[in-house]
Amino acid sequence: MLKLSSITKALTEAINAAPDVDSLSKTLGPCSVDPRIVQEYGTTHSATCVAYDPVQRLLAVGVDTGVKVLGADGLSVLLATRHHLEPAKIVRFARSVGRVVRVSVESGICVWDLKSQTLLASTRWQSEVTAIVGLRRSNFLMVGDADGVSAIATVRPGSPLGALVPHAYAVDTDQAIGVRAWERGVSFSSDDATHMHDSSCSGNPTAVGTSKSPVVAIEPQPGFETARVLLAFANNRLTLWDLHAKKCAAVNVAMNGSAGTEIGELRCATWVGL
Repeated sequence: MLKLSSITKALTEAINAAPDVDSLSKTLGPCSVDPRIVQEYGTTHSATCVAYDPVQRLLAVGVDTGVKVLGADGLSVLLATRHHLEPAKIVRFARSVGRVVRVSVESGICVWDLKSQTLLASTRWQSEVTAIVGLRRSNFLMVGDADGVSAIATVRPGSPLGALVPHAYAVDTDQAIGVRAWERGVSFSSDDATHMHDSSCSGNPTAVGTSKSPVVAIEPQPGFETARVLLAFANNRLTLWDLHAKKCAAVNVAMNGSAGTEIGELRCATWVGL
């Protein structure tokens, strides 16, 4: 009985003993411990957005810890972010270059390479991101924000962490829909033009006074992905932007077909039937 009590006492003292942190840290060294998420099990928690790649048949789910990629044969990979641990706002595939892009609610942008499952770039954008797309066969992304500006940025991988570098190429709302500088602030009748104008869009009367309307969608034109993108704005304006000519090729207003009036605030836009 005394022997059992001695063992119990020794175990209790060992459990309650304070660890020698200094000695432990010297043993491990400064680079031996690198806490990170390496795998996740169970259901997809905190999912807030999804994207689908029909070519690779992959589903990307935006979660608060990064992007979870699901595929056939039980494929399940968590692409984790270390710096933008907040709910996901947008997730998109950059199909032609095998990448996936995630935007958080705080405008943290992460870009991963799907083949190597590595994080190529991580950047906190300077304004509120409302739309994003990867331009075909390139390192470029086009980023739209709440001020109505669509800007080009380059994915620049680096060690230990790459970045998304903005370029001087940027298009604001007025430029996108063809409002010249001297026309800003001039008002025209909303009935002057409601159909698509195939021109340089200079001085389009329906476009005046629309500065700083949030970009809600950036969609490359099917068949011309490297040359033209559809820019959609919350104020119902749509423009087909020529990336090389740096001007709009066509412009329109989102209308309610049955009533012939403008719809409410535009939330999203995409190409269909092509």
